[in-house]
Amino acid sequence: MRHSLILTILMILSLGCRTKGVEFIDDTAGCQTSTWYRDSDQDGHGDPDTPTEQCEVPAGYVATNDDCDDTQDNLWNNCPGMDCVPISFSFDAEDTGSSDSGEEPTSTEDSKSWYCSEPRNFQAARQLCAAAFKGDLHAAGSRVEWNATIAGVEKANLNTGSGLWLGLYQQSTTPSIDFGWFWVNEEGSADNDTLETGGIWHPTEPDNGGFEENHGGDYEEDVAALVYRGGRWGAADLDTLIDLPFLCEAYLESE
Repeated sequence: MRHSLILTILMILSLGCRTKGVEFIDDTAGCQTSTWYRDSDQDGHGDPDTPTEQCEVPAGYVATNDDCDDTQDNLWNNCPGMDCVPISFSFDAEDTGSSDSGEEPTSTEDSKSWYCSEPRNFQAARQLCAAAFKGDLHAAGSRVEWNATIAGVEKANLNTGSGLWLGLYQQSTTPSIDFGWFWVNEEGSADNDTLETGGIWHPTEPDNGGFEENHGGDYEEDVAALVYRGGRWGAADLDTLIDLPFLCEAYLESE
């Protein structure tokens, strides 16, 4: 009886030691871990922002990390704005500049701009800016913003030869009534002066392609782009159906 009791105690102690030892076992010890990515939409392409290191592939994860939108299975490699790259338009937020709208320039902390290289017409460009960045074509409603835009484009060496769409359009209600040029995002009316007089327009612009503005006909240039001419960047009016690269501005809320 005593002998059996001793054996029972030894067995309990032995099991306790084994159980205690199991608690410290590393499940990945001795195996080759790999990086896996969550595939929420189950299209075989993972979200690059959700990696995990495991020996075996976890449920709902895959090895690829090339999904630009892991919520829609038909948008893994063709999301809006994939051809766009950030571009810096830095300026002093303390410098209020001058703006017809009375608004101060947006600080670099409150906005982010993008250069989109795939040419689109004016409306298609606006739609992409909205879909990809919840914004619009880039607006420069003050002298400070305009100068920052020119400096940023020059620094990025964006001499496209054809121009870059801006968020600048003409408002008119009839072929004979013109309310002028305005920036998107309610940044106010645009400067009417040419570059020679401190404005934004190339000499003779806006010219409606050489025709008098707003007097009917099949050809109306009622939107504007940033165009490189004569060694300088400046605004020029163009037809809305022309395909050009463009600048987007994402509208971000200040914290």
